[in-house]
Amino acid sequence: MSDWIFPVLFAAFWTALCLGIARAGWSSLAASYRSRESFDGETRHFRSAQIGSSAYRSCLTMGAGPWGLHLSVLFPFRPGHPPLLIPWQDISAIETKRGFGGYEMRFRRVPGVAMQVSKDLGDALQAEAGSRWAPPQEKEVPEPWTAPNEKQSSGR
Repeated sequence: MSDWIFPVLFAAFWTALCLGIARAGWSSLAASYRSRESFDGETRHFRSAQIGSSAYRSCLTMGAGPWGLHLSVLFPFRPGHPPLLIPWQDISAIETKRGFGGYEMRFRRVPGVAMQVSKDLGDALQAEAGSRWAPPQEKEVPEPWTAPNEKQSSGR
């Protein structure tokens, strides 16, 4: 087998994998919030979040700038993941107690995609955003559903 086949097949597999991961939420965000300019603001590298059904562990760069929230992925994961800049007015965030707690963010133009971040990261982004990010609300956790008591039928 030629020496070039493995690298070509690996690159094709990796690209297909990254594109598949992006379809779980990032590509929907990119359709509305793709950034074509460089980000001017403080960034935090190697951050984690869940976007849609995909977990991005220690591969995100996030930043809070004057115009919005910046999101990008590390270079090896870039296929299908263009940089994003989401305006502050399009973000709603609530504090949640699900799992270890943190923030759940929703986006006005893409309401079907949610992003979860840790409490520490959410607090840091909120501090950097200042008054541009509305204070989070605590998410109501519904009580577990229980079936109504059924009447016992008497066997006559």
